[in-house]
Amino acid sequence: MQQGIVNVKIDVYRQFFDYATKKQIVQSRRDNFEQGKKELESIQAQNQAGVIPISVVYSKEADLGTLELDLSRAENDLNISRANLLSIMGLDPTNNVDFSIVDIKTEISQSDMQDFRNRIGNFEKTLQEALKNRYDYQSGESSTKSAEEQVSISRSAYFPSLQLGGGWSWSNNEFNQFDTYGRSYFGLNLSVPIFDRFMTNSNIEQSQYGLKQAEVQQLKLVQSIKIQVEQAFLTLDATEKQIQISQKAFNAADMNYKVLQGRFEVGSSNITELIQANTQFLTAKINQITSVFGYLLAQKELEYAIGRLN
Repeated sequence: MQQGIVNVKIDVYRQFFDYATKKQIVQSRRDNFEQGKKELESIQAQNQAGVIPISVVYSKEADLGTLELDLSRAENDLNISRANLLSIMGLDPTNNVDFSIVDIKTEISQSDMQDFRNRIGNFEKTLQEALKNRYDYQSGESSTKSAEEQVSISRSAYFPSLQLGGGWSWSNNEFNQFDTYGRSYFGLNLSVPIFDRFMTNSNIEQSQYGLKQAEVQQLKLVQSIKIQVEQAFLTLDATEKQIQISQKAFNAADMNYKVLQGRFEVGSSNITELIQANTQFLTAKINQITSVFGYLLAQKELEYAIGRLN
């Protein structure tokens, strides 16, 4: 029961971070589209003034159409993600609701990563914590102990059993002579198994087989937990690197786009170079968003793997 609740929690976190990622992407594409419309207005004004040819206007209009199409697709992806999140939460997926993400820290520093590492600990420590905390492991341990007890019960049929019994009886037609005609008795019953048509052997074999199954299942579970913890650490490593790489790429793309904007305004760069720079900037921004929420999810996946998910 408890493990089922934890499983639902991690599913909600997974879908929520998917929703948050798509929401940020929609906002970035919308901002970029609005910026593109302003650039088009500026280009149209320059064309009317005879500064730039009409072909530049057409190029920017085509680029703006692509940006609007990408924005529409991103909004559809967001709506699908919202419906999936509502469904996991047991709510009506057709509800037109919005989930706030303003409280989520989207700027992850190196010190933030190190703080989380310090709270989690190393692989060996977290693995032992997982075996201690996880409800599925605890349930498996209980099943194994129950199977061991069943083997002992089956084997006990080989041994003699001694039963002690007793009571008190009374026979009389007058109640006032209750003590006179009453008597007490007791006895011992010794039962020695001789031949039970091999039923005991069969029960022992079945219980031993059940024990072996429980032990194998528990061993598989331990291996599965080890793999989950290891994979969670590897994913955390990868997302940490992705944050650093995506941040550098975004900074470079941002500077390049600003430089190209300035050069385009003075006529030393063409519209194709500006569009390419904008595409690189937007791609770098989306990669940065994806890496941040991927890292936040990796934190939750690791907490889930070691049984520390709140």
